[in-house]
Amino acid sequence: MNRRVFVTTVGTLGAAGLAGCMGGDGNEDGDRPGGDAGTATAAGTGTATSTPEPEIETTEGPAEFAVYDAAWAEGESLTVDAGSPVELTVGNRGGEPGRLGGELSAESRVSTVAEPLVGELSLPDEEVPSGQTVTVTSETVTPLFAGGYDATVRTDDGTLPVADEDAAVLAVAPHTGSTGETLPLGGDLRMRVSGVAFEDALYHPETISRGFNSAERYGLYTTLSDQTFAVVEATVENTGNSAARFEGDAVDFAGAAALSPDAEVTTLDGEPLAGANVNPGSRRTGWLLFRVARDAVPDAAVNHYRDSPTAAADAVWDLGLSDVRFPSFELTDVDVPDTFVDGNGEQPLAFTVANTGEATGTFRGAIEWRLPDDDSWDGLLAGNDELVARIPPGESATIRTTTTADGEESFEYRFQPFGVTFLVEAP
Repeated sequence: MNRRVFVTTVGTLGAAGLAGCMGGDGNEDGDRPGGDAGTATAAGTGTATSTPEPEIETTEGPAEFAVYDAAWAEGESLTVDAGSPVELTVGNRGGEPGRLGGELSAESRVSTVAEPLVGELSLPDEEVPSGQTVTVTSETVTPLFAGGYDATVRTDDGTLPVADEDAAVLAVAPHTGSTGETLPLGGDLRMRVSGVAFEDALYHPETISRGFNSAERYGLYTTLSDQTFAVVEATVENTGNSAARFEGDAVDFAGAAALSPDAEVTTLDGEPLAGANVNPGSRRTGWLLFRVARDAVPDAAVNHYRDSPTAAADAVWDLGLSDVRFPSFELTDVDVPDTFVDGNGEQPLAFTVANTGEATGTFRGAIEWRLPDDDSWDGLLAGNDELVARIPPGESATIRTTTTADGEESFEYRFQPFGVTFLVEAP
């Protein structure tokens, strides 16, 4: 049976660090026997590496250990799902020598579901003198969640105190990529982000019932003037052997969570990915929808969280959106009748819309209706999904349609997304 071999390094304080301290049993000049102060020799390598020694204030009494430093053996930061040993610097701040025992324990600072990172340590065979440090190395551990981990040594009596919390934090970075790259989501799912588009408004089908009659119409999902819809196109792949559900609320963009529309969004090609089940060995391509602040877009990335958005992102796609420009639509003219002339229920309506923004955009409108005494806008005009115009910046377009009433009753109408209302009265 092969025995695990770990690296143990032992250090001691320099003369300045020992000033005023009674503990320690090194040479008079503060150097470790057989080596220079501030250096440690890796066991089995014969290579001396310079390591700054922490200042330890010793007290009288038995050995008392504390953690003074923790770091990944592979570098300052580690990417989630990657493995690395951990190097811990432990000091004896008691007044007597003592034997160090225990194992690595590192708990996530931000995730509530991440299991602690636990690993066997390379413990020294000899006792650690008072006022001296020992650097121990753990077996390889693999973090499955990004964010900071507080590292210490866990013993039968509990965990060792940490002299400086910030010095014993292990940084775990997310997977990062850009447009077109596939990143793991944890478990068997992976995702590729293909791009993002922006829309001011989107159509959705709606069944309108009045009396015993019903009809299919189109309503409008809208945003505020300082917002936009972000449509992220993505592909989710299942590399496992069983079906897996892709949770849309595990993704955010520009600080906003993915939306789960109550109805189909007919404006968008493909299918919504939020809540999609992905069969083993297959993939699904579709979209994720976000309602975001426009001024947040230039610095935005697509983030996936294995825990929750209150934790750290575990996969991040940088889409390079620093130069994004948006359209801005304003209603500049309305041409509508006052009455249903001669009882004709099909009266022409015209609305002129100007693009005062910085980019070409697609305007989408919808007309709602109700009887004058009604409290809610339950009606939708037929042909709403045709109130569309592609408008360059600085130009205007006129949107035309007709009423579809019987001409014998008065109706109130509202033109969305502007909220402009007008009344067409019976003759």
